[in-house]
Amino acid sequence: MDLAAEGFRQLFQASWLSLCREDLGPEPGGRCSRAGSADELAAWVAESGSDLEVPERLLDRPEFRAVLVRRGGRVVAGATVFTTEGFAGVSNLFAHEDPARVWSTLAHHLLADPLTRVVGGYEHGRDLSAALAAGARELGPLTVWLRGPGKVPGVGPDAP
Repeated sequence: MDLAAEGFRQLFQASWLSLCREDLGPEPGGRCSRAGSADELAAWVAESGSDLEVPERLLDRPEFRAVLVRRGGRVVAGATVFTTEGFAGVSNLFAHEDPARVWSTLAHHLLADPLTRVVGGYEHGRDLSAALAAGARELGPLTVWLRGPGKVPGVGPDAP
């Protein structure tokens, strides 16, 4: 569907992804923890290196998690996760090390919950390659549109 005639412009194209237990390789190690306080959430935002605004009130919602991944006591990555009925949706993933290793660590952590059957999300570019290397399967294309002339920091063809 082309939304340009409606005043939208294509921001980027990506792929929907899924990971199940049978897709996972060996556990790469690391510890995942949930930000449970305003200070921990602020640390998550600082580690992400973005200007993402995550409302503190999300900490009170059981289906939301701001997850930090640590190895050797230092933060190496993080993501936001929303869970519902056997599904854990990953977004806002950031990595200070090999992103494929991060995807694998996060997927192992999320799928350790017996109620979670599928981890999913979407990625594009190098992040898509990293997720696929971690065992993710491509489900299909996704096009993200933006209305008007604005720019979204860290998103689009010039994003790292």
